[in-house]
Formats: sequence, structure tokens, C-alpha cells
Amino acid sequence: MYRRAVLAAAATALALLGLPTTGTAETVSSPKHYVALGDSYASGPGIPEQRTDPRLGPNPPQFDALRRHTDLVTITIGGNDIDIGALWLTCARLGPTDPSGDPCKRQATAGGTDLCAQRIAGAAPKVARVLAGVRARSPHATVLLVGYLRILPPTTGCYPAFPIARGDVPYVDGVERQLTAMLADQANNHGAVFVDSYAGSLGHDACQQPGVKWVEGPAPTSAAAPDHPNVIGMREVAGFALDPLRDRNGG
Repeated sequence: MYRRAVLAAAATALALLGLPTTGTAETVSSPKHYVALGDSYASGPGIPEQRTDPRLGPNPPQFDALRRHTDLVTITIGGNDIDIGALWLTCARLGPTDPSGDPCKRQATAGGTDLCAQRIAGAAPKVARVLAGVRARSPHATVLLVGYLRILPPTTGCYPAFPIARGDVPYVDGVERQLTAMLADQANNHGAVFVDSYAGSLGHDACQQPGVKWVEGPAPTSAAAPDHPNVIGMREVAGFALDPLRDRNGG
């Protein structure tokens, strides 16, 4: 996980979740103590009007924010562990060599096994350790493991705007589906609630028009980092995360 400022991530997530905050997790009125953990998909890089500076000193390890009285934790992890960003970059680099083919899939499976599938399997115990660590530090917290928005449609894509070859689009989408399934399994195995952002974002991938897409492509059309959620996507994911909390509170 990135060691970004926990206060910044928490304040951003609280605002998107519609929960009151004055800039720190400790001042939340409902829930009483909320901690947001995760990678860049959770922190919204490039989206303006956020706190990006630590309140005091250097950025501490994210687990340092957890307390025994923490009652809500959201986590977005797994993408960095499988190096999914490198997959997108590699596929985009190889796309022009065979725009209608599947050069990225061929490279990833050249050794007779699927490199991405291996990485997902290898990431599962890492995610499990994080969930166990959160539970040990905050035993009474509701833990939401938040999945990733889809980056591409299930088929075809939008070459050359997102320069992944047409035949590689189903492969990249399949990697996301495998990652989503692994995260769901780990959440179920460790007492967390899985938030399936992938399933909820069909039709809102980076190939869609501004205002419709929730994720930006290599050349963002709104204020967000390349290949990351824009502000609409962050708000939508926050809505997905609110749903199970409403269910648990009876409404």
C-alpha cells in the first residue's frame, strides 16, 4: 500500500461518503472513528480540492491510524500487489504492434502459465494478512474491502484512445474479474464486507464520454490521474460503500 497521508485519505473518503468531518478521522460524529486505508485508487490522485499534505510531520504507516475503538474501516488494496498498472502500460505499449490482435495476452502467457493469474494468487495471502491485521487492531470495526472500478469494457475497447489492442481488451477485463473474485473471497473469509465496484461500473469505463466514464484513460479528460477514478467515480464508489452500511443500520 502507498504510505499516503491517512488524514488526507480519511477526510476525502468521509466527504465522499457524505459523513461529517473537519479533516481528521478522529472528529467524525457518525461513525465515531473511521479509518480509510488503501492505494491510489482510494486517494483520488489528481482530483482537486483535497488535502494532500500530512497534518503533522511525515506520512506514517497507514495502520498507525487504527485504534481499538475504530468502528469503520474501508480498504482498497490488491492492484499494486499484482502490478496492474504495469499491465495497462505494457498492453498500451504493445497495442500498436497488433491493434486487432492480443499481443499483451500472448506475452503474459508466453511461458505456458498466465503471469497475471499467478500474481493474483500470490496477492491473496497479502490481502488476508491486511484484513487480519485490521481485525487485530480494531476488533469491533465494520470492515469494507472496496474493489476496483472497471478500466475497460468487456470487449472491443476504444483503440487508439486507450491504446490496448482490441483482442487484449477481454484479457485485461478478465484480469480485473479475477482480481475482483479474489478480493471477494478474502473479504468473505475474514469477516469483511466486499464492495463490488467492478460489477457496478459496467458502462462507465475509460472508453466512455466525459460525464459518463468514472475512470480516466491515459489522457484524462477531467481532473484526475491517468488510469484512475475521476471525481464522479469516487462518488459512485462511495455510494456503493454506503449501501451495506445502510443495510446494517436497517435502512
